[in-house]
Amino acid sequence: MNSYRHVVLAALAVAGLLSCAQQSRTARAQLSAPAPGPVKVGRFGLACRGEGIGPVGYRVNDIGKWGVPNPSRDQSELLSRIRRYDRSPTLRFAFIGQGPYEPRFIVYDNRDKPCDETPVLNGTPIEYYQPQQTPYVFSGPEGGTPYPWGTPRP
Repeated sequence: MNSYRHVVLAALAVAGLLSCAQQSRTARAQLSAPAPGPVKVGRFGLACRGEGIGPVGYRVNDIGKWGVPNPSRDQSELLSRIRRYDRSPTLRFAFIGQGPYEPRFIVYDNRDKPCDETPVLNGTPIEYYQPQQTPYVFSGPEGGTPYPWGTPRP
């Protein structure tokens, strides 16, 4: 009977140690989880980590460099119209969307922090891109006055 008691006590001690070890691993994993914020993708891309990693954005000035997607002719014309008004070196573009079949081309400018909410420059002035919180969603009500570069010249 006495040996049975020692076996039970030993089993409880081992179970307690295993439980502590598991809690310690979980705590370490939570502490070592990647922090939200910008993530470098390739040489020129930048994505934002939130719940996952969002779409990759590129600086407009990097178009033509290796690894940077080339915009279509219409997208390049749009970028030229925007650049007439906004010559910021932090002007960026991205292809975003829920699926691979219809990515939307957006232009934005994150002057302060690369993962903060920012206006969509090829949308209405009340459309916003949130690369870290909701990388595929725009916020803001419908309507608004288009930017001056919104329509091509006749």
